[in-house]
Amino acid sequence: MKKPIGYTVLPSEVRYDEKLSWSDKVIYAELLGLSHEKGYCYASNKALADLYGTSISTIQRALESLENNGWLERELIYEDGTNVVKERRIFPLKPNVKNDTTLIAVLPETSSHSCYDPHGKSDAVNNKDLITNLITKKNTLSVGTDSAHFSEIVDYLNLKTGQKFKATSKATQTKINARLKEGFTVEDFKTVIDTKTAEWLLKPDMSQYLRPETLFGTKMESYLNQSRQTHEVPDGFYKTATGELKEDTNYYSCPF
Repeated sequence: MKKPIGYTVLPSEVRYDEKLSWSDKVIYAELLGLSHEKGYCYASNKALADLYGTSISTIQRALESLENNGWLERELIYEDGTNVVKERRIFPLKPNVKNDTTLIAVLPETSSHSCYDPHGKSDAVNNKDLITNLITKKNTLSVGTDSAHFSEIVDYLNLKTGQKFKATSKATQTKINARLKEGFTVEDFKTVIDTKTAEWLLKPDMSQYLRPETLFGTKMESYLNQSRQTHEVPDGFYKTATGELKEDTNYYSCPF
């Protein structure tokens, strides 16, 4: 495989994370470069393994380590109505780099940053633009989180589903933390839980997805918007005390 030419970013928070191995950090930097345009990339384990001359199992361990330590999320996209995986998306999670002056030293503004995708296409972006995008898009990650939020959200999910998910799970905390940093509130989490529980709980083929990995992933915004649409009452209808929509027979009647 032809190796890409150019630079990528490795923020200091990742460089000095003692929980990560050298290979973890290299893979993170590669994924961050691949994701500069859309915020995620499609690179397969084999493509990454071929690029660095290593084994697929090494890439798998690196991705798992990065995910467990809160530096990336993975999402599987399925063919409609099936369990067939159509696409895997990898979302590198970036730290707050507002005060990270070492970032500028890593990327000279006069050079170009060349990224590749697994389908062989090439894209180039000016390093100054890359730095600007990284800072402006991710300053929201400075929002702090409280461990009480993890418990409140997971306890509510367990209450609604009858499950026993743990608020101390690193994977679950990573999902919740990512959404909170994007500006979602605890009430937003509860709204999504209510909406999807009402929709999926009594469906054996769907109830398995009432879990943090699905509900609190990158599709949470669409679930939240679904709940908002669900609560809207269309003209000519009214909602009963049980939440059922009924047609208002008087709506279209002439008052004279």
